Amino acid sequence: MVFIDALKFKRMQKQLEASFSKIKSEFDEQREAINENTNEIQSNFEYLDELSKKVDKLSERIDELSLYISKITNTLDLDTTEIKEQRYEQQSFSLTRREKEVFSALYIMCEQNINPSLKRLSTRLGYTTEMTKNYLLQLMDKGIPISMSQEDDEIIIDLDPSFRRVQTKKNILGLDSSIMSQFID
Repeated sequence: MVFIDALKFKRMQKQLEASFSKIKSEFDEQREAINENTNEIQSNFEYLDELSKKVDKLSERIDELSLYISKITNTLDLDTTEIKEQRYEQQSFSLTRREKEVFSALYIMCEQNINPSLKRLSTRLGYTTEMTKNYLLQLMDKGIPISMSQEDDEIIIDLDPSFRRVQTKKNILGLDSSIMSQFID
């Protein structure tokens, strides 16, 4: 039978207690650090949530201001005249002969205050409505500001007045008088 020395046993017991106490102390420090980090994370989350709400309010106000400015601009016609005309003057257009014919007929109808419809324009050109529509779409693809809208059973076509003014002043499309004269009544 082996007897353990009581003194040795007490020393071992104290060493174990000291080790466990040290481990417990380290665990407590770790737990406190985790709690501090958790509190910091929670306060950061609350701050970000509050910041997000403020950004949302700012975004709503910016949207309201944009709408308000847009209404004012449209009412005063600030952007539509000079700025549009300058933009059109800076653009470069390359049109085929047929596209020039379609544009010329549309341009003259607009200038004569004839409400151009796809049917009227096609008749004036001697093209099918499908051909005319395709040429109009090609012109639109090239940046010419043509709009088409459906009214009753007709497609109504319009040419931006600012573009017409620039065309009249500067002939930015390079139309010659032989094409234009075909469509003047």
